[in-house]
Amino acid sequence: MTKNIIPAWGTRRLDAVHRSDVAALHSRIGAIAPVEANRTMELIRRLFAVALDWGILPSGFANPAKGLKKFPERPRERILSEDELRRLGAALAEEQDVYAKGAITISLLCGTRIGETLAAEWKEIDLAQRLWRIPAAHSKNKKAHTLPLSQAAVDGMTQSAREIPPYKPAKRLSHPNPYQTIAPHRSSIARRFREITRREISLTDSHIRLK
Repeated sequence: MTKNIIPAWGTRRLDAVHRSDVAALHSRIGAIAPVEANRTMELIRRLFAVALDWGILPSGFANPAKGLKKFPERPRERILSEDELRRLGAALAEEQDVYAKGAITISLLCGTRIGETLAAEWKEIDLAQRLWRIPAAHSKNKKAHTLPLSQAAVDGMTQSAREIPPYKPAKRLSHPNPYQTIAPHRSSIARRFREITRREISLTDSHIRLK
């Protein structure tokens, strides 16, 4: 908002912003940063949608950002080589933050989002049957699902349980405080993961991420 929209349009009234204005702004930003241009256009579309819902704009006013063609976005994720995976595994094995180590390892082995891993409770995990029943409340799409676990994932969870000092009662799988919101911890773990991958794998133009 403050970076692109306000400098471009200042205090202009909403009903004075036209489709050509949005298209021009999108094109100007996209010449340098296509992804940022798409996100800016989506923000503008949402702003006008809210204004219409709240009656700030008259009924029938055409959303000037609706239907504009986005710039193509090239995925930045890539598959790691066997050597990179070995280096990443070795770095995680030496990681001193046991909470980050446990959460990152489990997320990589299970393919889960970091938020799902941090919110996971032991009652959701059946190590004997090798199943993880993720409830709707812990899923990003708000749909419950059951995840089959590989032996490596089971071993990773078992190792994490041995290394993380348990709370009484032990509730969450890989969170330092079972009664604290996961948001700050999720951010710190994602940041630590980026540090490890940049140091060990030298990821710059491409990156892998914890979803």
